[in-house]
Amino acid sequence: MTRTNGGLILAMAGGTLEHARLTAAVIAALASQLQGKRCAVFDSNARVRVPASGNAYYPGASVVCGSALTDPEDGLSMINPTVLVEVLSPSTVDYDRTEKLLDYRA
Repeated sequence: MTRTNGGLILAMAGGTLEHARLTAAVIAALASQLQGKRCAVFDSNARVRVPASGNAYYPGASVVCGSALTDPEDGLSMINPTVLVEVLSPSTVDYDRTEKLLDYRA
């Protein structure tokens, strides 16, 4: 898995089994709660771009209500998630709670 940040691509090794279990549980819960609604749940393969910074991320899960809008310069990245879920790990918790959170909020 990779994460782009400021034009850099950072290699991300596979996560732990616990990380995968938690992510799967979140996706299942979201899908159950959103059944019949105009929202779609995406797993960590869906790239999210922050137009304000140009950075792109692969959150553990994301939700888009209505139509997913893609970045005009990158048709593989959505730009309008309604919900973003990051399953934190010891190696990324500081970054996820500071820089990445501020970027998402932008």
